[in-house]
Amino acid sequence: MLKQKKTKLSNWMMAISLLMLGTFLGFYLFSTYTTEKERIEREMGYVFTNSIQEIESKLMGSLIKITKKGDNNVSININSLPEKKVAVFSSKTELGKSGGKEIHFSNRIERRSIETKSDAKEVNGMLSVMLKVDRRSNKDSIIKLERFWSLESILPKIKTQFAANLAKGKLDANYTMVLDSLKPSQKIIAVYNDLPSNQKLWVLASQNFWIIFKNILPEILTTLLLFGFVALSFYLILQSDKKRQEMFQLKTDFISNMTHELKTPIATMSVALEAIERFDLQSVDKKMEYIGIARKEANKLSDLVDKVMQVSKMTQLEIKTKQEYFDLNALIREILSELEPRIVDRKIQVLFENSVEKCEVFSDLENLRIIIYNLIDNAIKYNETEDARIEISSKPNGKYVEVEILDNGKPIPLDFRDKIFEKFYRVPQSGQTHNIKGHGLGLYIVESLAKSIGGMIEYKALDMGNSFVLKNIQTNA
Repeated sequence: MLKQKKTKLSNWMMAISLLMLGTFLGFYLFSTYTTEKERIEREMGYVFTNSIQEIESKLMGSLIKITKKGDNNVSININSLPEKKVAVFSSKTELGKSGGKEIHFSNRIERRSIETKSDAKEVNGMLSVMLKVDRRSNKDSIIKLERFWSLESILPKIKTQFAANLAKGKLDANYTMVLDSLKPSQKIIAVYNDLPSNQKLWVLASQNFWIIFKNILPEILTTLLLFGFVALSFYLILQSDKKRQEMFQLKTDFISNMTHELKTPIATMSVALEAIERFDLQSVDKKMEYIGIARKEANKLSDLVDKVMQVSKMTQLEIKTKQEYFDLNALIREILSELEPRIVDRKIQVLFENSVEKCEVFSDLENLRIIIYNLIDNAIKYNETEDARIEISSKPNGKYVEVEILDNGKPIPLDFRDKIFEKFYRVPQSGQTHNIKGHGLGLYIVESLAKSIGGMIEYKALDMGNSFVLKNIQTNA
């Protein structure tokens, strides 16, 4: 009971550890995703700002070229300049104003914005003023601005410049641009605030899940591998512990069965010998009967010891083989002759079918004898049907021979079929009990010896019965 409680506690601790690890790794991936998303949006904001500044520089360069065509003094007339926002143009050498808001300058044109409070994502500019410059009316070197233009005319250029700069910076991301004076409800990456026209160009975030997923794919794979390795380790530990407990239970059952199997012949031998010793048996036949009983039980003990020794040798990989030529069909008949008393006692019908009278094979005689004997012995032992029947056949298959032992007993349940060749394992007859005496070694010995002679054993469950096929027995061909 205490051992079971410890096992349950360790299982719960492993489950909680996996849950905590999964939570931590999930938080790590979420944090990595958020950080990558913010990085992309931040860099897109920088690229957008640079794109606006590049467009302004190109337009400013056009104005500078105009001043070189006329006099050194050029006037720009601005009819409606938003107050407290910008001083539009100035000169490094001379600054003057006329009554109509005319600004005179010489040699060079510059843009200067007074400081305004804005978000870090916001860039201010005067693209609408620069777009309205009339380059054809400069006979007297005066450029007049009647009103401010809308940014819609330059929006394609902004989009083109922004896309080109994103490609140059290898930024693969989705976005939308909206020209509106009202702040949108979507996530804002950057905004251009045109001071003269009071228009705003918003760059809004779009769905970039798969782009971000691709960028953080190494982190995702590393996290999944880490969690997978830990989960697999826990699973293997649990399976190993489960296997250890099963083996412990199987060994306990084996010792219990073996003790019972040893006590029965020992007790019978003791009774027989005691009868010979204590009673004055005048009849020779009676003495021989008791001696025969003792000898029979001694042979049972010898068989048990032989099986345990065989298992010990198999565990230590000490299976030795001696290849020789012999008649397989003759060997099967010999084994059936040995088992005939039990076959008659159980009233089992045995059919031996062989396509040829003599089937010479090149294999280990003793190991093959043990294999076939155990398979037929199991078919006799576990066939509890009223009309019990066993069919044995040897069929050549090219350079090999196959031996099949088929019975019409109850098929082995599906849940136990992958365990029948394990050491000490016994299929329960009802619930978890075993109604028939055994040691759980027979099929383990069969499979181990079959491998040692280069063969293999295959089990097939039939609608009404079981079939064991021994394959790859080399012939003389």
